[in-house]
Amino acid sequence: MLNLEPRLDRRLWAAIDNAYQGSNYTGAILDAIHFLGELMREKTGLDGDGVALVGQAFGGQNPLLKITKLQTESDVSIQKGVEAFLRGLYQGIRNPRSHEKYVDNLEDAEALILFKVLTPEESDEFCGVVSQELETTSNELTIRAVLQIIPDRFWNKYSEVARIRTEGMLIESVRVGRYDSQTDKCMSGGLATWGTSLLSDFILKDKLSYALAAKLDSSDDAGREYVLHFFLSSVLSVFPTPSPILVLRLRARLKAGDARIMDMLSAIRAFDETNPWTMKLKQEMDTFVAAQDFSTPITDDSVPF
Repeated sequence: MLNLEPRLDRRLWAAIDNAYQGSNYTGAILDAIHFLGELMREKTGLDGDGVALVGQAFGGQNPLLKITKLQTESDVSIQKGVEAFLRGLYQGIRNPRSHEKYVDNLEDAEALILFKVLTPEESDEFCGVVSQELETTSNELTIRAVLQIIPDRFWNKYSEVARIRTEGMLIESVRVGRYDSQTDKCMSGGLATWGTSLLSDFILKDKLSYALAAKLDSSDDAGREYVLHFFLSSVLSVFPTPSPILVLRLRARLKAGDARIMDMLSAIRAFDETNPWTMKLKQEMDTFVAAQDFSTPITDDSVPF
């Protein structure tokens, strides 16, 4: 049992104290969310409740409650992410408890009040809300917010339609991606860079491989740099089966003496001699001769690294 009181704002503890100390853990969870609503109303002067209140307080072009300065795309993404999270909190946690019979235990109350974990049922409900958004939105800021704010572990819980649609948009972002290595700026394709931690779970791995291979084969130096800087190391590390089209392009780059790719592959082989990609490219790596530097100097600044 956690000592919950010192971990909470004193006002939140006062709101849940009676229910929590009386072992009414479902009541404590609802009291905590009611406190959140009261806080939003106090800060904004609004009279609403639930999802509508969250939208009025955190949504729109000029939110009443600003989490960031809203001066950059990342600022806007964070704002939208918090709004989406709070919507999920009401829809996935409060509403079911308000309309159905719930008996939460001490662990449930502590986890939910501290926003540490969701129960399986609440996780499904929360991911259902996010899935509905991803199945319909074409707003890059909304997608970026989901990728940026919501932990990666939820990705496989989204609907297949939501995942495929989002992956398709990320792949389109890859196709236009360009990176300036001299200024360390992503000139285009910033959206896709927020999805690199999800590559191992992609449904559309083949389409992504073709998009990356096309950029490696391009005469556009900034397009190749984009792949090298943001994607190639992750793909080589997490794709268990080498993509034939990517192996073909990498083989060609090695034969042409591309030192950047050789360095990346060498680092991976040094860490894992059984990596399937480096084993496929062993002959080209063993006979590699460096040529000129392929990263010719050449903005979408908002990328995760």
